[in-house]
Amino acid sequence: MGKKGKKVILTLALVAVAISLIAASGSSRYNQIEFGETASFSAGRAGVSFSSSQYTGTVKLAKKNQNNAPGEQHPDFSQRLVDIRLYKYDGEQVKHILGPVYAYFQVRQYEVKRWEQGLLKVYFFDTWKQNWVPCYTMAVYKNGKVSSLSCRMRVFGLYGLGIAK
Repeated sequence: MGKKGKKVILTLALVAVAISLIAASGSSRYNQIEFGETASFSAGRAGVSFSSSQYTGTVKLAKKNQNNAPGEQHPDFSQRLVDIRLYKYDGEQVKHILGPVYAYFQVRQYEVKRWEQGLLKVYFFDTWKQNWVPCYTMAVYKNGKVSSLSCRMRVFGLYGLGIAK
């Protein structure tokens, strides 16, 4: 094999390593929110919605793999988890929520059916109890159909859409 062939193989190997590192790290999105603003931010099919925001800062959404969900027991998640964080402009992390802030998951028809049967809920990971806690889950309608399932957040943290075991 000549130099050109070795360079092609090395380049392909480097691309494969880079893609695997990007996939393993998950994806994070950063957005700015201003006091009084009504805004929605998403990462894939999950996101967060602020109504008349009580904050000015940076919203971070990070998708997480459900295979590494914390806690000894957890629901069977139907989608990737979303870690929702807020940082003030000075870098301080906000923990507790003021005002209406909602975690949401866009859903497919089979997920809507599971929710209608009372099987599917939004959960958040309670870091004090070290377990997943169901959040009162409500439907969000678009064009007369359920498009998302949502819950009002009390704390910033890790959220998932899952079926209880």
